[in-house]
Amino acid sequence: VREAVLETLPESARRALQRQAADVLMASGAYPLEVANLLAASAEPGDDVAVAAIRRAVHDLGPSDPGAAADLGRRALDLSALDDPHRAELAAETALLLFAADRAADGQAFADAALKGALAPDQQAEILLSIAQMYPVSADVRVANGRAALDLAGVSPALRARHLAWLSHNLLGAGRVAEARDVISSSARDVRAADDDAATFRMAVAAATLAGIDGRYASALTQLEHASSSGAGRFDPSLEVTRSDVLAATDRIDEALQLTVDGLTVAQHDRHAYAIRAWEQYRGRRLLELGRLSDAAAALEGTLAVDSLEQPVHGADAPAVVALGRTALHVGDDRLARRCRQMAQSMLDDGPPEVRRHGAWLLMLQAIAGSDPGGARTALDALSEDGSVAILPQLRSDPVDEAQLVRVALAIGDETLAESAVRAAEHRHELNPDVRSLAATVAHARGLRFEDVGELATATELFAAAPRPLAHASALEDLGRCQVLRDERAAGIESLGAALEIYARCGAAWDVARVRSRLRALGIRRRLTQPARPARGWAGLTESELRVVRLVAEGLTNRDVAARMFLSPHTVGMHLRHSFAKLGINSRVELTRIVLAHDTRNPPPT
Repeated sequence: VREAVLETLPESARRALQRQAADVLMASGAYPLEVANLLAASAEPGDDVAVAAIRRAVHDLGPSDPGAAADLGRRALDLSALDDPHRAELAAETALLLFAADRAADGQAFADAALKGALAPDQQAEILLSIAQMYPVSADVRVANGRAALDLAGVSPALRARHLAWLSHNLLGAGRVAEARDVISSSARDVRAADDDAATFRMAVAAATLAGIDGRYASALTQLEHASSSGAGRFDPSLEVTRSDVLAATDRIDEALQLTVDGLTVAQHDRHAYAIRAWEQYRGRRLLELGRLSDAAAALEGTLAVDSLEQPVHGADAPAVVALGRTALHVGDDRLARRCRQMAQSMLDDGPPEVRRHGAWLLMLQAIAGSDPGGARTALDALSEDGSVAILPQLRSDPVDEAQLVRVALAIGDETLAESAVRAAEHRHELNPDVRSLAATVAHARGLRFEDVGELATATELFAAAPRPLAHASALEDLGRCQVLRDERAAGIESLGAALEIYARCGAAWDVARVRSRLRALGIRRRLTQPARPARGWAGLTESELRVVRLVAEGLTNRDVAARMFLSPHTVGMHLRHSFAKLGINSRVELTRIVLAHDTRNPPPT
């Protein structure tokens, strides 16, 4: 009724009433959030009282609802005077809130528009810094904005230090490791002299990330721990992502996976849409390493626009595209593999060096899997056009990939590349002699390089004690193949059979079919000790899918299920999509009926 009455009033009267209501609320001591929307709707440009109240509301609302806070920030800027000293600070904060709401393109456009005003150097630097912190924006764009700020005369030492720290961080994200190393080395003194906590923290994270790229994992973890303690105990996503990658590289994948769950929980609490999506991607990569392919596919596919070829692949998404493409290969999902191949090609065609490396690597893996060495050579040649020395991604890569690079090199007849891959694996192992997966990778790479049964046997023994079942199965398959070639038929069949069992437990249907074909060529039809999960029906649902469908049958929304299971709504949606396909249904009503009927006959364990 109130809304209907308001609609009958002239706009000027309605705005006057809204402002009067806001004044009454403020006079009674109401919180800024309670009056912000009234002020946003009723205030006129130049209303300093309204602008100040809305600005406080933006600050208060940002951690819990960045999208709504960003909209209020835009309104506050529309109302503020051009000479308002807080204007640039509010513009930078609003741009970052748009990024947090997963509206990075809007955030960058908003920041670009704000820069067109007559601003002092520090004000320009504040806005440029907001763009430098937007991960979905191309790393090269972030680098360019950072350099533009550093070229400004009269920027304060603290702001300059922050830009130097973020420049080193973004150069690493772009894969320009040599440039990042130079910036970290040359600017460390300036950052210390500025005595700015934010700059010191960001530079420490960049230095730790560089140590991780170099394979100095113990040093990286030590530096991350020191940075974390100096960061006043706050949960910084970039720090924890780097920690997760380093822990995974040292075979502490369960700890690395838990970090992604912690990150997702914080992001959900803060309603940080971009962070929710990013953490689920990191979680998907950890699940792939652990051989949990169905869960990995749900986590990764739910965060990527795999059904839209018009959507560009952001640099932050590149490792997830590779992980999803590899998952699609393992499970034999041709549709998903084709989509990932198209995304990888766009990454190779147009992206900074690190994005191009991710795209080329997935294209090479897919080409070799499809017995197409020419396709692998084409991707490799395209990558080398820009003078790139590194072939494998340097950031967010799998530390056991050198063995697969040897496989690619041998398929295309590049002995030099095979040898360099072996040396790279050996160097990483020398830096981390106690990590079993790294020792196994050296043996696997050497075994492939020289068709050495002894090295391959060593690799399988080492992988057996490491948490990477797919890498273990791959080494077993290569061992079995080489044993058969050397007339060690019984041993070869045993190795291939062991690989088959591991692939089947992981749900790697394509690998299972390939190994079975090898065994059939030897006259062997091997039964699995644990039957493979069927493709359709209730029995085809994974444990994660069963948990999701049961919670949905209780009436929970996707967001409620996500909170209960410490997942993102994207992943819950993908689990439901897969479950619907397996059960041949189209609605939650049908799903609820099936769940109730099944659990009545077969009550789930409590």
